[in-house]
Amino acid sequence: MKSRRVPDHVIVIGSSIAGTITAIELARKGVRVSLIDKEHFPRRKPCGEGLSARGRHELKEAGVDLDAAGCTYKKLNGYRIYKGGSYLTVPEASSLTGIARAELDTHLLNYAATFPSLRIICGKRAEVLESTGSAFTIGIEEETLATQFLVIADGSQSPTLRTLGRNTSPSRNARLGTSSTWEITAGALPEYVHTILVPDGEI
Repeated sequence: MKSRRVPDHVIVIGSSIAGTITAIELARKGVRVSLIDKEHFPRRKPCGEGLSARGRHELKEAGVDLDAAGCTYKKLNGYRIYKGGSYLTVPEASSLTGIARAELDTHLLNYAATFPSLRIICGKRAEVLESTGSAFTIGIEEETLATQFLVIADGSQSPTLRTLGRNTSPSRNARLGTSSTWEITAGALPEYVHTILVPDGEI
């Protein structure tokens, strides 16, 4: 049976949850990884602040234990979806928890930084300078990196995919982001994730 070749270097663009966990899993196997994000961390981001039991299990499997790390999170009972003057309550039976993304992202990146083979580059935009199909050249300000393996994890409207000529399908419904975090909503909305349906989108 043929053994799979371990990549020498993998570049991951996007250090949100998916990108960072990917980088951690590669680094755990001894792969050299460059994890790049244009944002500075910690940052406030409203999406991804509700973790299901399965989500927490997947994080724990990757070595990220919220309890062991002393993270602040809140147990939630489910979802409430509002439209007009009515709402629908959807109970969550799998122990949904709420955690501020600023805290979760920071903890993930701090854990990622413990791997010697994983380099984190935040606050710098990655640009695909060349793509031959079997190799990529990535520019990060004055620095240039080369890899045969590029992981694109910079969102559903990925600018990297557009650069590579791959169109990403735009969402049909606009999402109107809020700046709320679990610390802010804890007093008024402590038990449910609230989604408000509005014309042409949701909050």
